[in-house]
Amino acid sequence: MIFPAACILCTQDPEFVRRTRAFLRGLTKVLHVDNPARLEPVLEQYSPAVLLIDLRQKEARALLEQVRAEWPNVLILAFGILRSDPLREAEHAGVYAAEDVNLERHHLQGLVNRALEHLRVLEDNRIMRAEALRTPAPVSSQVLENFSTPSRNSLLALRFPRVFRRFHSVDSLIHHVIEGLADAAMVNRVGMFGRGRHGEGYRLRAGLYCLPESYNLEYGQRDPFVRWFEQHAHLLYRAHLDQTRDHAQREVLRRALDALGAEVIVPLYARNQISGWLFFGHRATGQPFDQQALETLMILGEHASMMLENASLHEEISLQKTLAETLLTALPPGIVASDEEGEIRWCNPTAEKILAIRATEVLNQPVEAAGSRIASLLRETLASATELPTEQWFDG
Repeated sequence: MIFPAACILCTQDPEFVRRTRAFLRGLTKVLHVDNPARLEPVLEQYSPAVLLIDLRQKEARALLEQVRAEWPNVLILAFGILRSDPLREAEHAGVYAAEDVNLERHHLQGLVNRALEHLRVLEDNRIMRAEALRTPAPVSSQVLENFSTPSRNSLLALRFPRVFRRFHSVDSLIHHVIEGLADAAMVNRVGMFGRGRHGEGYRLRAGLYCLPESYNLEYGQRDPFVRWFEQHAHLLYRAHLDQTRDHAQREVLRRALDALGAEVIVPLYARNQISGWLFFGHRATGQPFDQQALETLMILGEHASMMLENASLHEEISLQKTLAETLLTALPPGIVASDEEGEIRWCNPTAEKILAIRATEVLNQPVEAAGSRIASLLRETLASATELPTEQWFDG
């Protein structure tokens, strides 16, 4: 595997969570599950994985049996009270390790490091065996027909709502985009990953019916999944995974789809770089995506990319304009700004006081509304091709 296996901690003890995360920081990222009922869907998202399970929970024994029976690619590290019955039972049940819940830092680090390495070897062997038995599946005539002559029924309509034209911030726009995409693509689950303003990793910025764990995911710029998008620059569809010959890359893509509960992931671009991605769950009809539907999802992704890039630029310009106006308002001199046609576009409170005018009454009006003397000066300045000297006058 070219990616680190997931490390999942199942416990309801906040102190155990704090200590484990502190001890394993820099070694692996720990995903905490405090509700035992959520363990199964989390394992579906992140297996193969190393599971650290707290045997002091009343549901621990049942969970242990279930994981051992249903998840052979999950390595179990059981933690409990020394010489307690649950710890003895786990040790005799054949888990990878059964240890004291108060294990010291270097012992816990060594144990988890060995478990991750053991899981990596097991998973590599499993993939190699599967690769040796793998034969290319024949392409049926029906599949070829779907790709060559898409039906009109499979064409997704571009039904972006008009509300996209009106928004107060990029974040509010993104939420509107997600709702519109769910309607346009006729799917229930849609989400958007993107980067923040300060260059941090890719995180879920908005989503509809997303898995709870998706909100805790973060992908760095050097993450294998992000690098794959940079290299290949095309959408990812679960049904096409078998076409990826490199088994390590195939596992990276499969885990990304599983972690998001997605069937399709579409890259987003801004300034010729990966700015994030959209992911889509199953279609509302239950039917798989055909070629026409995938092409339409790419079009939706391109529209969303352009819309968000324009929105970000608009927000940045608005922020700069607000900052400039704030600074100009705070300056002691009176300031009147006009356009090249001589219409007043802005004035600060000091100018209102000096010229005895009200901004609400003179904005978008000819400069004469601010008084004949300053209007004459502004008109002369606009008409002149050279810089004019400072003019001074007194008004009692």
